[in-house]
This record gives sequence, C-alpha cells and structure tokens, in this order.
Amino acid sequence: MEVVAKANHVTVMDHEMKSRREHFVPDPMRIPRTIMEQWNPQIADSLPDAFCGGWVGFFSYDTVRYVETKKLPFSKAPHDDRNLPDIHLGLYSDVIVFDHVEKKTHVIHWVRTDCYRSVDEAYEDGRNRLEALLSRLHCLNVPTLSSGSIKLNVENFGPVMQKSTMSSEEYKNIVVQAKEHILAGDIFQVVLSQRFERRTFADPFEIYRALRIVNPSPYMAYLQARGCILVASSPEILTRVQKRTIINRPLAGTIRRGKTKAEDKTLEQLLLSDEKQCAEHIMLVDLGRNDVGKVSKPGSVKVEKLMNIERYSHVMHISSTVTGELRDDLTCWDALRAALPVGTVSGAPKSSHFREKKGLQTGTRR
Repeated sequence: MEVVAKANHVTVMDHEMKSRREHFVPDPMRIPRTIMEQWNPQIADSLPDAFCGGWVGFFSYDTVRYVETKKLPFSKAPHDDRNLPDIHLGLYSDVIVFDHVEKKTHVIHWVRTDCYRSVDEAYEDGRNRLEALLSRLHCLNVPTLSSGSIKLNVENFGPVMQKSTMSSEEYKNIVVQAKEHILAGDIFQVVLSQRFERRTFADPFEIYRALRIVNPSPYMAYLQARGCILVASSPEILTRVQKRTIINRPLAGTIRRGKTKAEDKTLEQLLLSDEKQCAEHIMLVDLGRNDVGKVSKPGSVKVEKLMNIERYSHVMHISSTVTGELRDDLTCWDALRAALPVGTVSGAPKSSHFREKKGLQTGTRR
C-alpha cells in the first residue's frame, strides 16, 4: 500500500487489492494514521529490536504546513520547481532485517487477520508467503564483494554542471538580513538553506554504498520514491517513540575529527568551549524539551544527557537526549506532529513562517 500526498491531494494505492483512491483532505497526515488504526500488530518476543514492518517513506519539510495551517498555508508556499510529493509512504508487510553483530538475517511477514475467515487460514497463508519470500532470497545471484568494496565508476559522474538555487551574493545578502533580525530580537537562531544540484549518470544505489563506507551513520536510507530516489546518511533522528517513551536527540555543534587521539581530544575541548556552538546547541535542547513536552505526561520530561560528544568518521557533534512519557490519549503520530519541523533545520523559535514572510527563503525545501 502507498500513500502519496501533494498539498491537500492524497492518493492511496493498495497494490494487493489493485485499487486506487484519491482524496482532497485538510490534513493528509491523518490518512496513514487512520489506516494503521485498523491494524493491531502483535509483537512476538523473538522479533529483533529493530524495524519489523510498517510505514517507510518520507515527510518533506513542507509537512509542517499540515500542522501550521493558518501561518503556513500551501497557497502561500514558495514555488516548487521539482513537483515532488510532500508525503510518500509505503506500508510494508515483508521485511528483511540484517543483524550485523550477530551475523543473522531475520525474514518477517506480517499477516492481517481481518482479511481472513479464521486465524488458522491467516496463519497458513502467512507461512506460505514467508516460504515464498525465503525461496526468492535463496535464488538471488548476489555478486561477491570484499568488505568495504564498491564499484563506483567516477567517470559516470559526467561533467560538474553544478548549480544552486541562488548565487553566492544572494546567499550572503540573506545572511546579512538574518543577522539584522537576530540583533533586533525577532529570532534567536535561523537555519538558511540553498539547494545544490549536479547531474550524474552514476547508479544511485552505488552512491548509497559509497556513503556507507565514506560516511557511515546510524541512520542511512536508500528509497525509491515517486519522482526521485532518496539517498541519505544522518546521525540524527527527528523523534522516536519506544514503549511510550518519546526520545528527541538534538545534534548541533560540529568540528572535524583529529588525526591522532591527542588532536581529537584537543578539538573536542575546543568545540565544548566555543560560545557560539554551545549557545546554538542549548537553544535546540530547549526546543526539544518544548516539542516533547507538548505530548508528554506532566513532569515526565527529562534531559537524560546534556552536551555529550559523538564521534563519526569525519566530524564530531555535541549531542543531548531529551525524553518524556507519551500521554495515554496520544500516539506516535502526535509525537511526530509536535516535532515538525526539526529544530536543526528550522531555527529558534521554529521560524518557517518568519523566513518566508521576511524573504529569507526563496524556494521549497526538499
């Protein structure tokens, strides 16, 4: 099943039932939520502590317009020159989980019992589908590659032909304007953006594999979506709900890695003593506490970790962890809405409306 939304137009495609429905709704984020309310997944103890089935896809930056409908109507959104969906989700019942620590593969199939006349019929069909999936895996002709090996032909990248959504001078002018607004007290922090493009003939999946080696991160994605292929590598989550605990992990404040342990430690101290970097991080911790507090039980919001250092292949970041206990009347979908947009790409206060009103954003963020 797929859910694709562009502004208030939503298309729901059930590939198994071969059906397609289109809707115009005020809040497309409620569509996948409503669909999931019909499911009641039973989590077996033998399942790995990982994603085992459900929605996979993306919510674009403009998804915040479903939350801030009065301040940020789609009718006043910047021009979208690529016409990509605002939401694209796929509901997956077949999942293969690779456990790189235990060297195991978990093959999982979800069964919707409401589609069968009896539990026994559902179980039997589920077993048959799982066996069919296993057979497909055993029949794969997988090329043998040594650990850390990729086949990325840089000649396929083609000519540079790099372009941006604005010139260097335009961007500098926007930075000057942003500084003036900060001095005037309109905002504390703003995250400006521009999009860079480069034409390439390289296989997107090989680019993803290269990222896994060059920039390994906890959250990596290769997603074949409608209108684009998304390749991503990030150390940061927007929000997570795990056993009714909301987790928000702001990462802000960055410096390069050292060539030696001693240099690495020196750079860490330099980062933690940088007034600008630390001020930026504390602002985002406050934003995280506010976001988590919107949907948490009173008194449950805590800063579990404050200004720790996380090291990655090329850089280190300042990291904090904010948690809260989700209210009994709310779900993970409410936690997601409360977190939009993530502070590390919006600023403090969350200033999407301010950026557009003051002309600090010239195009749609994608």
